[in-house]
Amino acid sequence: MTTQEKAPHAVRRRVVLFPLPFQGHLSPMLQLAELLRARGLAVTVLHTDFNAPDPPHHPELAFVSIHEALPHVATSPDADIVAQLLALNNGCEAPFREALASLLLLREDVACVVVDGQWYAALGAAGVLGVPVLALRTDSAATFGSLLAFPRLRDAGYVPIKEERRDELVPELELLRVRDLIRIDGSDVDALCGFIARVADAVWASTSGVVLNSFDAIETPELARIEKELSCPAFAVGPLHRMCPGPAPAEHGLHAPDRGVTTQRRKRGGDRDQIEGR
Repeated sequence: MTTQEKAPHAVRRRVVLFPLPFQGHLSPMLQLAELLRARGLAVTVLHTDFNAPDPPHHPELAFVSIHEALPHVATSPDADIVAQLLALNNGCEAPFREALASLLLLREDVACVVVDGQWYAALGAAGVLGVPVLALRTDSAATFGSLLAFPRLRDAGYVPIKEERRDELVPELELLRVRDLIRIDGSDVDALCGFIARVADAVWASTSGVVLNSFDAIETPELARIEKELSCPAFAVGPLHRMCPGPAPAEHGLHAPDRGVTTQRRKRGGDRDQIEGR
């Protein structure tokens, strides 16, 4: 049989993605989805009904809602962010597991699942189902490295951050100072530490690798440190907004971009041109 005869029967491998339903997480995940699709992979996006993406903006992607039921604290814009993330994880674990299990029963072409790194419950659920799991970190490698080190830093007295230690270098994080460590103003430190520990434990226990929205040339030592600590690959695939071949940036998120800064810059440029007689 010739290659041309085989081609119609070829099955594209599929990647399943599960973004966290917030602007700064949804946008990179959809950009990654478009990048994977451009490389020849089929892509299915599992998503919450809360802050759901807009499928018409991504006609080449498949979208499946997990149909979760969430308490008010999980969706309120006034909620403490740590309490909100804990409630989202609790409320979405079972619906995600059921949606993914149903998809795996229907399809035999799923190569792996990419789950936002804040979904510690979903990372564990996907791992139990036996499919390879990658965690997408939408932050830098340096930030993720400091997250992995957070429990040790607390034990060493760096957390909670004390004013008199703000300018101290953190020994195991090279150029980072105490003031650069993760903090959420107004959140309970114990709750934050507990959430970070769950995220770190889920990554250690369930993932085959970590995908970071960064690039090797700018964070080589940090990426090497992550790979050593997790004993799995760290794939630096960013910056995703520059590499993505798909829709315009406005279509990757929940809100249209704020053009105010650009408008003001153009206005100032026009005023300068008038002053200089251009």
